[in-house]
Amino acid sequence: MINDLLLLHLAGRHPELALFYALDSTLGSVAGAFAMYGLSHHGSRFLRRNAPPSQAGRAQHWLERNDFVTVLVASLLPPPAPFKIVPIVAGAVSVNAARFGAALVLGRGLRFAFEAFVGMRYGGEAEAYLKRHLVSFSLAMAAFILVAWTLYRYWQKRGERLGQRPAAGGPAK
Repeated sequence: MINDLLLLHLAGRHPELALFYALDSTLGSVAGAFAMYGLSHHGSRFLRRNAPPSQAGRAQHWLERNDFVTVLVASLLPPPAPFKIVPIVAGAVSVNAARFGAALVLGRGLRFAFEAFVGMRYGGEAEAYLKRHLVSFSLAMAAFILVAWTLYRYWQKRGERLGQRPAAGGPAK
């Protein structure tokens, strides 16, 4: 939350540097998340030793299928949403680092760009604006992403089913 308020404050005072502040916040957040990812990735043998295999398998399977959207939604959510658990678990179950990074850059970039815009647009009122609207905006964005992901998965499965049907007039498999 401190980073968000500082970004708003600085963007309000120096609107010409707002994009730089948003980029700086994004890069710092991504670097911190990758540090947690790396530590948990290399220290995962201790985590795996204490986790029941069935639970670890379900979490790993979920993240393998939904890694991008999970990280993206978590990176959009405002404080006090528990974001730090996402890079820790992603590293522990060896989520693809490129997909992890892409979701982080997109999610954090959108979030911090929005906050910089609010700071530029509303100046001194931006901090109060953030307190009133950031949660709503973030939840709406997360809902939009989840709906888009659900539709994508539906169309993907529907396409797979349609692709398995025999061609008209062709032999049945």
